[in-house]
Amino acid sequence: METRFLSFWHMTAGEDEKRVLVVGLPETGKSSFIHALDEVLRHPASSSNLRTSGLAHDRSYLQSGKKDFLAGKKLGRNIRPAEDTCVELWFEHPPTGRRSILHLPDKKGEIFRDQWTNRQWDKDYRESLAGISGALIFVRADEKSRNDERLGVLASESQGLGGTPRPFEPKDASAQVQLVDILQFIIERSAVPRPLRVAVIISAWDTVGQNPGDLRAREPEKFLEREWALLAQYLRANPHAITTRVFGVSAYGGTPNELGELLEQAPHERVRLTEGTETNRDLTRPLCWLLELD
Repeated sequence: METRFLSFWHMTAGEDEKRVLVVGLPETGKSSFIHALDEVLRHPASSSNLRTSGLAHDRSYLQSGKKDFLAGKKLGRNIRPAEDTCVELWFEHPPTGRRSILHLPDKKGEIFRDQWTNRQWDKDYRESLAGISGALIFVRADEKSRNDERLGVLASESQGLGGTPRPFEPKDASAQVQLVDILQFIIERSAVPRPLRVAVIISAWDTVGQNPGDLRAREPEKFLEREWALLAQYLRANPHAITTRVFGVSAYGGTPNELGELLEQAPHERVRLTEGTETNRDLTRPLCWLLELD
C-alpha cells in the first residue's frame, strides 16, 4: 500500500507532554478554530490560563492563513502537496507546568476521508494514537449531517448514459456516517486509552438562532442529539470506550454579516465558546477538559 499518511511524530516530544488529536472531514472549521486558538493561547486571560509554550518546527500553515483569518475572511483550501506537513500548536498549563501538543495530522481532512473511502490507514499513524490524551471532533452547525437534501439529485443521477445505474461513491455518504466509522477505526483498531475523552466541536455556532424560524436547539449537546443523531447515539452508546462533552464554537465571533463591527476587536476577544447554556471567550475549555485540568 502506498503510504499517504504522515507519521504522528515529526518532532521530538517530552515524555510528560500530552497530545490531543484533531479529527474532522474537509471544510468543518478545523483551520479557523486552530487560528483562533493560536490567538487565545498567545493572549491568555490570566496567569493560570493555558498559553503558548513555543513554536512548532513548521508554522507555515498558520502563517499562510493568518492574514485572512485576522481580516475575517473565509480560509481557502490549499492544494494538498505530495508530502504534506501536519499542523501543531504547543501550549502549557502554568499552574502545573504540564505541556501539551494540539495535533492535526492533515491540514484539510483528506486523511480521514481516505480512511473512510479506502478502508486502510498507515501503520505509523495507527500506532501513534496510543499516546493521545483525547480528541477534538469537528462538525458544522450550518451543514446537514445527512444527505437527504440530495436525494432528488441522487435519484435523478442514478441512471447514467444508456440506463446504466450510477455507481455509489463512498465519499457521497453522509458526514455523520463517515465520522462514526472514523471514530470506530480510532477506538477499536488502535491502542488509545479507554475511555477516550472526545470533545465535539460544533463550528459556525454563530449561525444557530439567527432568525425566529430557526428551531434548532441553542445548547450544543441538545443540538448534536437532534441534528447529528447517529453520531450522538454512537458516542452515548459506548461509555466504556468514549466519554464526551459538546461545545459550540464561533472562531470569528459572528456570521459574515456581523463581522464589520466585530473586526474592531482583537481576534482573541471576539471568539465565542458555548457549553450548555453558558457562553464565554475561553476557547481553551475543551483542551482543559480533555487534559483533565478543570
